[in-house]
Amino acid sequence: MPLYLEQVPRPIREPPGPAVLIAELSYPNAPDGFPSVRRDGKEIFFSSGRPGGVSQFDLWTSTRPSVHDSWSAPVNLGPPVNTQFGEFQPDLSFDGRTLLFASDRSGSLGNDLWMSTRTPSGH
Repeated sequence: MPLYLEQVPRPIREPPGPAVLIAELSYPNAPDGFPSVRRDGKEIFFSSGRPGGVSQFDLWTSTRPSVHDSWSAPVNLGPPVNTQFGEFQPDLSFDGRTLLFASDRSGSLGNDLWMSTRTPSGH
């Protein structure tokens, strides 16, 4: 399923606008989902089964200079976040430094909650 954007009017007095495909984030015939957008709207994390990943389902990210610009080409988060077992449902913390996600990696009981934290340099 591709990723879509839906405009929500402010103040919320009218119904949202129609859903519009986010072409630069979507990959044909690959399951994309569970988007988590940083509060400033300049970074997104999502799960995808697109080619180029570590496993059949990985976490990907994309950025943009402002909310009025297009998204960059998605980048696979790679190891150690992504493993051969599959990661999904990313959720970025309010401060944008901690990423929570589900994984069925080795040693888990299946779909356990995992966490990755950025260094002060942002990596």
